Amino acid sequence: MTAPWEKPRLLVSQFCRTAGPSGPSFTSISSAPGGFFLPRARGGLCKGFFSLPQVYENLQLFVENKGPGAELFDRLTTASLNKHLQDLMDGLTAKVFRTCNASLTLQGQLRALTRAEDGVAAKILSYNRANRAVAVLCNHQRATPKTFEKSMQTLRSKIEAKVKQVAEAKAELKKARADHRSRGDSRSKRQVSGGPSPSKSRGWQ
Repeated sequence: MTAPWEKPRLLVSQFCRTAGPSGPSFTSISSAPGGFFLPRARGGLCKGFFSLPQVYENLQLFVENKGPGAELFDRLTTASLNKHLQDLMDGLTAKVFRTCNASLTLQGQLRALTRAEDGVAAKILSYNRANRAVAVLCNHQRATPKTFEKSMQTLRSKIEAKVKQVAEAKAELKKARADHRSRGDSRSKRQVSGGPSPSKSRGWQ
């Protein structure tokens, strides 16, 4: 028996949602034979196989009289979705469905991106790319850490200190070059080139 999540997971592969004067509307929908459509925000699961006109008409009804930024499936809750999934299979929840989709995506990406003869660095790169595809699928968005502003301030301070050091080093180099032009001896030359002084090279104090 085929598990529900192994059936086609996309009912509509692409749709264009625009917010005009009258609110959101779907301007184009690509053809798809049917299956599952799982939106991320307060997502839902539409099981079954149906023709594209019915899907299009339903989506038009969902956006009717809704303003920009309104939720498409506003009457759908996590509880009602999980109850529906439990009717399909014991233990199946939205979280399980989502995790399975993520696992299948990661497995498929790794198979497509990784070769047996690749080195460690190339395999790590492939894994990171596969992981990124999963993040896009699941719409992963990391919340801003509480210490973000403090960390950014620390980084800014470090950058400012480094910029100051670079400016001081440039000023010292400019001064050393001017000194070398006026004196022209070996010591001033070493100061310009950055070489060690005789005392340091011989270990003198």
